[in-house]
Amino acid sequence: MYYGTEYGFAREIAGEAVSALHAVKDAANGERVFRARAVDLASLPRGDASWKTAETAPQGALFVVSTHGDGVPPPEARPFFDWLSAAVKSNSPATNGVAPPFSVCALGDTTYTHFCAAGKQLEQRLVVLGQSSGDGKENFAPFYERADINREDWPAVRAWISGSVKELTDMRLPPRGALAAANGHHSGADTAHVEELLPPGETKSRPLWATLIERQSLCCVTDPASDKDTIRVAFDIAGADAVQPALGYLPGDALGVWPRNCAEEVNRMMAALGAQPGTQVAAPSWYGLPHSSDVATSGAKTVAIEEALACCYDLREAKPQLLAWVREQVAKSAPVANGNGTAHVNWSDAKAVETFASSTHVADVLAAAAPMLAAPLPLSQLPSMLRQLQPRLYSISSSPMEEGAAGRTAVHLTVAIVRYTDPAGVARGGVCSTFVGEHLALGARAAVFVSRNPDFRLPAVLQTPIIMVGPGTGLAPFRSFIAQRLALQAVSPDACGRSLLFFGCRSSDKDFLYKDTLSEWAESGAITLHTAFSRQAGQPKCYVQDVLAQEAVADDVAHLLLSAGAHFYVCGDANHMAGDVDKALRALLAARLPGGPAEAEAFVQGLSDSGRYQRDVWFS
Repeated sequence: MYYGTEYGFAREIAGEAVSALHAVKDAANGERVFRARAVDLASLPRGDASWKTAETAPQGALFVVSTHGDGVPPPEARPFFDWLSAAVKSNSPATNGVAPPFSVCALGDTTYTHFCAAGKQLEQRLVVLGQSSGDGKENFAPFYERADINREDWPAVRAWISGSVKELTDMRLPPRGALAAANGHHSGADTAHVEELLPPGETKSRPLWATLIERQSLCCVTDPASDKDTIRVAFDIAGADAVQPALGYLPGDALGVWPRNCAEEVNRMMAALGAQPGTQVAAPSWYGLPHSSDVATSGAKTVAIEEALACCYDLREAKPQLLAWVREQVAKSAPVANGNGTAHVNWSDAKAVETFASSTHVADVLAAAAPMLAAPLPLSQLPSMLRQLQPRLYSISSSPMEEGAAGRTAVHLTVAIVRYTDPAGVARGGVCSTFVGEHLALGARAAVFVSRNPDFRLPAVLQTPIIMVGPGTGLAPFRSFIAQRLALQAVSPDACGRSLLFFGCRSSDKDFLYKDTLSEWAESGAITLHTAFSRQAGQPKCYVQDVLAQEAVADDVAHLLLSAGAHFYVCGDANHMAGDVDKALRALLAARLPGGPAEAEAFVQGLSDSGRYQRDVWFS
């Protein structure tokens, strides 16, 4: 059972699939039919060595893989996908012709253009890899139809698990000596986990504990109720000692930050659970180095409830399992009108409960249902009922080549502080943005790691022009791009290619991020700066796509793309901005190409295929 995950959902599915396989018993003797184990694709950067021989290769393989970002695999599973891609391109039997039949569960989100792309790509490449052997031996071939799962659709997931297990059972695979002798042992040489191949800070589960050394507001906040705040924070990444060397990164990469829930939210949850401070609870299976810098402590079997809630659990988004438990408990309790309770929720209506939970936090769900519950949620059920608290990724806005604290010994992030009021009128804050922006003291440490982004990179040739579109915090990687190119130019005899930057914000005097730096670069000729302000006093609303459509600007952009080999980058909101920019790009090209929209469409596709059109976008 192989899984590739970013936020843990694929790992959770893999665990359930393994349990389902282990539950299949031989009718004659009652023994297990299958020996199964969940294997993280992050631990297989060079493929699975067990596939090389018939004695060690698994007889069947289930894959569950999530899709990350703009249609790519999870960052830590990327080395496996790269290995698989190389094996396919080489047209050689990289597995020595021994390849198990397989089935894929692809995870995704239909709001993204490339729905389940990683899982689909995995299936295609496995099939091609199996066909490449051509020697009559077992080849990769799907034994059960791929499932494309939208978000956390557990009924669809469980249908795939049960269908796959039934198909494997019906195949009546003959027992294999190595497998029959091993009770749950991985069939083949265990590959060292990728954590052991990379230095600290290169993986989520083995982070570097970095010190917060700077924090600076980049906005003019006069009205906290309406003005948004964005800050620059800097972490010292030199490493605590020789065991933890400095992190290495490239422009375009992101820094993952493991946050802690704020004390106020932890206290709300404690009250909802009826738990007393200091109560020891079982440490969840994922409790480790991201949560404690002390190796010994991170391996503890129990942890204080307040510490577990602070660093291990997502207290914002309720799991379907928790909502199902609440509804089940309410149904079992003494008859109470469904409308009763502090939230006036129809607890018998699953959709109504889900809608209510989506607008509030876990503690509020439990508190609203409390009058109808016989007892609070048992603390022993926390690991199965609460989501794992996940790190947040922030595009790095500094260059490793910058001098001083901005470069070689520190990494800078541009973080928008998230604040909002929920439907009940309670003031809330983003978990990680308020952690680094307010709760983490200067001089204190946080667990961080580099998240590689090989699909968002500067051109290899310094003279290549670049066009960057990044409103708001989408500016972050482009500050890194520009600083990197200026640093390279300082040590290169070649002139740097033109750099066009399109930046947008509300107003020039409120949230013009890095205004002094960008203005200085523009005045020196290092960049051509185009700005758009959507709330500028006395001016109509203007967005980056509007500036792109201006005739003189469009002429310049088209020339750079059509005649100078420029690369085009977009970073930021995928809800509207990225799509609007894409439309503006196609329109300006269509107006300047003899073939009109059809030729523009083909040209943009060519840009994307060749890596000259790169996007780092997200849905907010």
